[in-house]
Amino acid sequence: MGTAVMSCLEKFLIFGGRATRAEFWWFYLFTVIAGVLAVPLEIFLETKMITTGVGVAFLLPTLAAGSRRLHDTGRPGWLLAIPFLALPLYAVGPAAFGTGLLFGIAVLVLLLCMPGQRGANRYGPDPKLAPDLDAF
Repeated sequence: MGTAVMSCLEKFLIFGGRATRAEFWWFYLFTVIAGVLAVPLEIFLETKMITTGVGVAFLLPTLAAGSRRLHDTGRPGWLLAIPFLALPLYAVGPAAFGTGLLFGIAVLVLLLCMPGQRGANRYGPDPKLAPDLDAF
């Protein structure tokens, strides 16, 4: 887990390249744990800024890791925007928007869980086979 977290934090602005499933999901678990641990601290300090700060701090690294994860499956990183396709459904009603949003999130999670392509693809070498030389 530590290696994945450090890798994603070091590459927080690198949207190119590839990331393994383990790297992405360990980092995502770390961000969820950080958010959960921020809640009691927020209650103790009687503020609402800690969870917001944690969310903002991990936004770019999570988007970059997600983009690299999609690249590993041979898909473009802009597919991270799939849940936003539900926004026009809000004109129909909140229920339609919620259903569309949940469907978009489910599709995105499915794509992020798919195995990476073996060997090099147009986004770079296989991260399982190549040493990590592009960190910085």
